[in-house]
Amino acid sequence: MGNKGFGDALADGYKPVPAAKPVRPALPTDGVLSSRSSTLAELATGKLVTERTMWVRADRCRPWAHHNRDQALLNEESCGDLIAAFKAEGRQRIPAVVRRLKDDASHDYEIIAGVRRHWTVSWLNAHNYPDFDFLVTVQALSDEEAFRLADIENRARKDLSDLERARDYLKALDLFYAGKQTAMAERLNVNPAWLSRLLDLARMPAVIQDAFGDPALLKVEHAKNVAPLLRGGPGTAKVLAAAGELAERQQAARAAGEAVLRPADVVRLLQQAAVARSKPAKEQTRTEMILAPNKKPMLKVTRKRGGGIVMEVVPKSGAAPADLLKAIEAALGFEWAADGVNGRLAGPFKG
Repeated sequence: MGNKGFGDALADGYKPVPAAKPVRPALPTDGVLSSRSSTLAELATGKLVTERTMWVRADRCRPWAHHNRDQALLNEESCGDLIAAFKAEGRQRIPAVVRRLKDDASHDYEIIAGVRRHWTVSWLNAHNYPDFDFLVTVQALSDEEAFRLADIENRARKDLSDLERARDYLKALDLFYAGKQTAMAERLNVNPAWLSRLLDLARMPAVIQDAFGDPALLKVEHAKNVAPLLRGGPGTAKVLAAAGELAERQQAARAAGEAVLRPADVVRLLQQAAVARSKPAKEQTRTEMILAPNKKPMLKVTRKRGGGIVMEVVPKSGAAPADLLKAIEAALGFEWAADGVNGRLAGPFKG
């Protein structure tokens, strides 16, 4: 199919939708679908020029190194909707965007947008559909242009997690925008504050990410709530320790086939950990038993941390009062003198 045929096919299915009165403040992704519609219209009218659209073998294509898809998450379950649609249609309807490769004997093209479609066609080829080809549109793009195109392609897709997108943005920040968030936000046409929160999500320590149990559950709003807890001080140490415990708990739940904690509950537990008071150290004590001359226990002495002493006279020890007083004096560090039958503590305190 040539460019004109592709554009005509897109134009046949393109129906502008009247803009409705907004009922809430605009979000950064609100303009993505309209941008895609505008792109389709431009393709149909010839304003946007591509090299060509054609069918190629999936095994002659490879994903772009800077693509924002986590390919480890692509499997028969996550791509089940595409597998079913491709089987039902007998073909792939929407082309992937690729650019031509040089100096790669094993591949002719690298995929800028459409890695999930490529995975699906590859899966079909390996499962009784060897003649199923991959529909692509070949374009000449710089790396920065390729990143922006892939971003527009995937920004409105619900199957791409916030964490995947956040990691991709963080990598692109240095690769294509010299670390300048303002320039990146301008080129991507996104709200700078939203971009900052997305980057905070990517910068979260791995133990915090693991505490949520499932990367797909992590959202920008969670980064907004957790980021203030990671600004240093004793609270941060407590949060990281709590995150480690939560990560183990989540891993055990997944291994047992149980549901993981809701993200809102994870955020609440991390916030509680940040302000929790440290538990006092367990009071250390040392106990000794003092024997009477007849070798029976007569006095139990417990020395507590900080210098406190607790003494308990053991009943029926057979000890004389003088023996008991000597034991008390020894425990307290007093000198004493006998005064008649009854002894008395008389000396200065030594301990």
